[in-house]
Amino acid sequence: MRRLKLVACILVGLIALTTIMAYFVRPHEPSVQLVTEAQELPDPHAHYFLETGLPARVSKSYGLALVLVISEFSRRNAEALEALRSWAHENFQKDPAFLHSVGAQEVHREHSTVMDAFCSSLFDPPRYLLEEQTLVFLQHRIAAFHETKAYQIFRNDYFDSFGLDHESASLLAHYESERGHEAVDVLLSVLFILFAFTVGTISFFRYSVVVRSTRGQRMLAFFWFSTAVFYIIEAWTQNDVSVLVSSMMCAFVGLYIRRPIAVSFGEDKGLSFRLLVPERRAMLLATWATVSFVAIQVFNWLHTGTISDPDPITLFISSLTGDFLHEPVNGKRYVLRITGAVWLLLGLWTAWSVFHRTHSSEDTKALAGLNDGFQ
Repeated sequence: MRRLKLVACILVGLIALTTIMAYFVRPHEPSVQLVTEAQELPDPHAHYFLETGLPARVSKSYGLALVLVISEFSRRNAEALEALRSWAHENFQKDPAFLHSVGAQEVHREHSTVMDAFCSSLFDPPRYLLEEQTLVFLQHRIAAFHETKAYQIFRNDYFDSFGLDHESASLLAHYESERGHEAVDVLLSVLFILFAFTVGTISFFRYSVVVRSTRGQRMLAFFWFSTAVFYIIEAWTQNDVSVLVSSMMCAFVGLYIRRPIAVSFGEDKGLSFRLLVPERRAMLLATWATVSFVAIQVFNWLHTGTISDPDPITLFISSLTGDFLHEPVNGKRYVLRITGAVWLLLGLWTAWSVFHRTHSSEDTKALAGLNDGFQ
């Protein structure tokens, strides 16, 4: 009874808080400028010609892979310049004046249902606050990267290819800013994963041993439930039905691991359900399958992501270094090798545990049979 009263009080308080926020708070997207035009120029106080015709220069700048400045960064700069050229050409095709647009156009989504409006009023303000703080972090990381030798050499190659003027500097600033904004969702996802990992670790040590479930079983179920919650948030922010279906599947897997049941049908009893107690081998195989799903996702990201269409791992590594111009080849290689090594070691350990336990069980049964025979 006390729990019901507590839940009722929480719901009433949440509804009242959401109503007040919907009345007084008007959520708006953060307006943090990641990179400015002055940051890209070698000397912001120098006088540069106000050249025009950058779209024509971009459209005719094929063959940028031939960078004349020979350095340790030449090949990486050639790939980065080609990706930037393709991005600029595509944007100029859509809107020749996209560099001179006044402010960012906010995308207002209509809330056609009661629950959609409720969730937006409750979660949009903290969401935009987190996005703003993430953009501030990215702003500092990009500014730190601009002090490195790698960026200075790239800037020389870039202005040698596109010309040293304000339009070229604005183009480079827009390119870095767009890449940085793409990394915001990735950093917030990592923040959610760290939060879920912290909660799961605390819960693991606080779990008490019960008859029908183990700590490992509950932790594995917690992982799938956390993944389901993450997909629900992503489906709501992106308005994607396929992600919502994935969240439902993850929730079903987590529920089955937490409360595994067997369904049987008998002519005399009809349909019946029976709660199962999973064996250790079953939980080991379920853990290995879970890690395999995660590894498959990581491998797909690493193999399909490109510098023109970066994957989440590329954006995360670039966020830490502040370098959104070059593809972090070494970092992605380390992630690939570490993930593969973890999956292989876990697979070998799982196979040994299952095989060893199977033989041990068979030997025990054989010895028991011999004892019965002698008796």
